[in-house]
Amino acid sequence: MQDTALEIEDDTSTSDESEVIELTKDDQVITERICKNLSDLANIQKSFSGQLQYSAFYGIDLELKNMEALKPYSYLQKIDVSNNQISNLSPLINLEHLIILNVSNNLIYELSSSYLPNTLKHADFSRNLIEEICDFQYHPKLTSLYLDYNKIKRIKGLHQCERLHSLSLAYNMISRIENLECLPLQYLNLSHNYLKKIENLETLVNLREVNLSSNSISSLNGLKGHHVLEVINVNNNQIKSIDEILHINGLPLLRIFTILKNPIEDVPNCSKIILFHIQRLLELNGSPVSIHDKVEAINMFSPSLEVVTSNSHMIHTMYAFLASNKIRNITLANIKEHYPIIVLVGPEGSGNRLLAMRLADDFPNHLGFGITETTRIIYPGEVENKDFNFITVNAYKKSVESGEYLVTNKYIKDYFGLKRTTLENLAEDRKACITHMQLEAMISLQNTVLMPQFILTLHTSETAQHEYMQALGVYTESDITKALQSREELIEFNQNHAGSFCHFISTDSLEVAYQNLQNYIKQWLSSQRNIYNETRMTPISNAISSSENLFVAPERGIVVSIIIGGGHS
Repeated sequence: MQDTALEIEDDTSTSDESEVIELTKDDQVITERICKNLSDLANIQKSFSGQLQYSAFYGIDLELKNMEALKPYSYLQKIDVSNNQISNLSPLINLEHLIILNVSNNLIYELSSSYLPNTLKHADFSRNLIEEICDFQYHPKLTSLYLDYNKIKRIKGLHQCERLHSLSLAYNMISRIENLECLPLQYLNLSHNYLKKIENLETLVNLREVNLSSNSISSLNGLKGHHVLEVINVNNNQIKSIDEILHINGLPLLRIFTILKNPIEDVPNCSKIILFHIQRLLELNGSPVSIHDKVEAINMFSPSLEVVTSNSHMIHTMYAFLASNKIRNITLANIKEHYPIIVLVGPEGSGNRLLAMRLADDFPNHLGFGITETTRIIYPGEVENKDFNFITVNAYKKSVESGEYLVTNKYIKDYFGLKRTTLENLAEDRKACITHMQLEAMISLQNTVLMPQFILTLHTSETAQHEYMQALGVYTESDITKALQSREELIEFNQNHAGSFCHFISTDSLEVAYQNLQNYIKQWLSSQRNIYNETRMTPISNAISSSENLFVAPERGIVVSIIIGGGHS
């Protein structure tokens, strides 16, 4: 059945007798006006019994004080009498077919459900003077209820609205979320109230959109677990901690999130942190989220190893160019040859450092241990300037800015770095370098022109590594968990980058691992013909004499141009 609207307007197309009737506050005149418009309607529908029926009535801005004139029209399905002066809803009791009612912006003080037909589905009582929600127990068909801009202090009377999916109580005086348990709500608007806490929403399993803006809320904890929630607006509240985002980062369907005008905005890179934690967002704080925004956030807070190592390599290269330059000892007389470096790559607790140190001790004429610097604390049994060079964070940063490091990496909260001078000193002694590092430093070292031999050192199972680290007595369970995670990353890297490692050594038994490494080193040394020949291992800086400055590429250690007496070579 198609709706027929009872429009309150002048019929100026018929004759001069249909002149404009001035609206007054006289109820009789208004009643006559309503009746006149009703009688002038065409396309009036009929019921099955043949009785005339009107499906919709629009009486907006008529200065109506009551709806008595609508009593005879019991078949009305939709009434819009917004923007009037109505204070009494009792005439609606006879409208047994009413589905949609809009009485917003009137003078209704008391909302009585006894006057409302039980057929009502959509009701708008916004912008009135209502102080209390009536009991809607006899309105099981009600699906949408709007009570914005009233004086309501408490939510109640809705527990039997089994089909209510939209509820708006914005701009009221509500101080607590309550009495909404198990309602099938999909849309909830409680903005501009006095709420301090998100609570009692656990049973609203169908909730898709919630607006809690302009309250005094300080935590998002009450929104956790709403797996179909798509839109959240907590604009203009008191949310301070960025950790509050963790309460909603597990919502799989969350697409739109607004959190402007909160103290959390003072957190540096707040928007990027939110995007990093909730990467499924399509809109943040009213602005569309692009793929570029998400990638930028990920690269800032959890960049891939490739991004981390590329940035690290770029930083060290630029600082090295700013430092005083000279020809490096690791640049051999034959620049087609590469300074020999062996790197044992493994996670924390793999034993790669102990193996590298032992090999350097057993091959003192050929290998030198490339000791790394670190900002971490000294573990029991470790020796300063033997296991590591232990430095402060400030000293580390100063060395970075001085261009002293070849590669660095960060593990948990500690920094590690291999200095260029470490390799320089070994090369000057005509020794190859054997050192140890983790995956991040390895990838960074691959970005240089050095050609190290990378050997993968791992326990064959998580259990073996866990037991080994526990037995050392210096690692916490959190440290072990992180090390096991690094182990998985190494395995994945090896699978995805075939050929990165020239050999694999199991470290389940360090003694067996050492024997295998020792055999490998012997074979490697025998394959390097004349590797320690005086000519080959003589640094290029010792083979050239010059009275002019030598211009070199500090990162790569390769001569760009050597000016001797005005010529180039």
